[in-house]
Amino acid sequence: MTTRSPWIIITLIGITLFGTITLFAVTMPSVHADSGKDTLFGLKPAADAAGYKTGSSNALPLFVKALINAFLSILGIIFIILMLYGGTMWMTARGNAEQITKGFDTLIYAAIGLALILASYGIAKFVIDKLQGSG
Repeated sequence: MTTRSPWIIITLIGITLFGTITLFAVTMPSVHADSGKDTLFGLKPAADAAGYKTGSSNALPLFVKALINAFLSILGIIFIILMLYGGTMWMTARGNAEQITKGFDTLIYAAIGLALILASYGIAKFVIDKLQGSG
């Protein structure tokens, strides 16, 4: 396990970064297309033809919503990684009480983190919906 550990960590970091970049690439064009200005570098006719709303004035709440969703998505990925790490540590403890405790604590703290992530998502969604006036 000592020779593979750095590669696993590097791979997980790479997947996380790729997911983050992909998430921003998917969410950001809709935010820019919803602004009232021509922030599409002269591509407003193409945005109109593609069906994007280009006359909306609520670009800032959409941008904040996209940032919050991206941040909470990253936290969700970290939750999955912690659950896998804690579960693996617990299952491979082989009777070592210290490692069992460490793995179980990791699982408990990850579950508490998930509860906080879900609560913060609910609060952020509520506040942004109220700011947009759609709630």
